[in-house]
Amino acid sequence: MIKRFAAFGAAAMIALSLVQGNAAAAAKIEIIVNDKNVSSDVSAYIRQGVTFVPLNVVGQIPGSTVKWDNAAKTATVTSGTKTVQLAAGQKWAVIDGKKTALAAAPVLSGGRIMVPLRVIAEASGAYVEWSPATQTVFIGKADSKLLERLNSENLAEARTAAVQLPTIRLVKGFEIDPVSAEGQNLTYYFPEGRADRFFIAAGDLIYYYEIKSGVSREVWTAKLDPLTKKGEGALPFIQSKALAQEGKKPAVSGRFAFFHVMPHIGEAQYGFVEADGTETQLGQREMNFGTIIGIEGEQKL
Repeated sequence: MIKRFAAFGAAAMIALSLVQGNAAAAAKIEIIVNDKNVSSDVSAYIRQGVTFVPLNVVGQIPGSTVKWDNAAKTATVTSGTKTVQLAAGQKWAVIDGKKTALAAAPVLSGGRIMVPLRVIAEASGAYVEWSPATQTVFIGKADSKLLERLNSENLAEARTAAVQLPTIRLVKGFEIDPVSAEGQNLTYYFPEGRADRFFIAAGDLIYYYEIKSGVSREVWTAKLDPLTKKGEGALPFIQSKALAQEGKKPAVSGRFAFFHVMPHIGEAQYGFVEADGTETQLGQREMNFGTIIGIEGEQKL
């Protein structure tokens, strides 16, 4: 997620990544590993519900290495102490010495081995999800230190880890003008005491993320009308009507902690938004994009 926003300024990067993602999705299946687009001279494809990728794509999963035995037509994938062996045409794999059935056999075509992605990725500890909306296969694998911070009792540390997790984008976005949005402020909203879900608002766009299996899943986004004063139901910090939205609007209510980041000065205003929409600013401190500061007295639930 950090990579998505940092390069061109917060809101500009949102717009740019969504425009590029939608354009590329129309042409072929994309593969994203930990927020990075994985390029290959052979395209991924889905057959009978199984996603096949070139073996070199599997090698891009953090901590994984691949080896191809051309004589035996066998692929070996190693990740930490885990080992997965697959053979072209065989509908089973050997995972840590145990024979395991596959939904589909690896395919050798044009001198390239295409392997079923999910069984290999999950054996390596990665999370895999297919997004029909964006025609993208997402693979996310956070390192152990980041996951340890996510589970910390220190709320600020857990929230910082949450916004640094690999992102799975399950909804299409909305186009905005990157030039006019560049350098714009953004705001994080977390339910009070929580680090397992959050919103990011930038310009007239808002995004909602839920943490699952060590990744941040973007499951709802909306384009707001800044000229209206009609909010979005149970979300007290949204004071405008949604012109359009993708995904299912979350049923998250109560009080929210907010962090209004001003990247041009490297600081953030912070405080709480009550259930009735009343906002109380508690202070302003140094804070950069991708980190979350603590609020005195707020405890992790």
